[in-house]
Amino acid sequence: MLLAAAALSGSFLGSATAQSDVSLGFVGGMAVVGFVCGIGFCIKVLWPKNEGWTFVTSPKQLTDDWVKIARPEESMPLFLANCLEDHFDRNKERLDGLYKWFQAAAFSVGASVILGSVQLAMNH
Repeated sequence: MLLAAAALSGSFLGSATAQSDVSLGFVGGMAVVGFVCGIGFCIKVLWPKNEGWTFVTSPKQLTDDWVKIARPEESMPLFLANCLEDHFDRNKERLDGLYKWFQAAAFSVGASVILGSVQLAMNH
């Protein structure tokens, strides 16, 4: 949605600026920089990663480690709870990084729209 908003606002503001026969100026240049950064940050968030999210523990691993081998001193539910907590921690760390990139993208797109609007207002 943010990528679509960046593209839409960039198209409208860029078209209006191009039709105004006025130089881009510092504010307009900063709007372009904000637009490019916003698009780049959106791509960073959306680009597929080689390492995937971790949600489950392999049933084959559980069968090999817990069904075929008796472990009376250990608890499989406790083992699964610990595995799920580890999965959560790894996923949360990755998601926190993506949130930071998304926040940077949102800020850049917002700055681009505001600066583009200011550029148009200064030229009319």
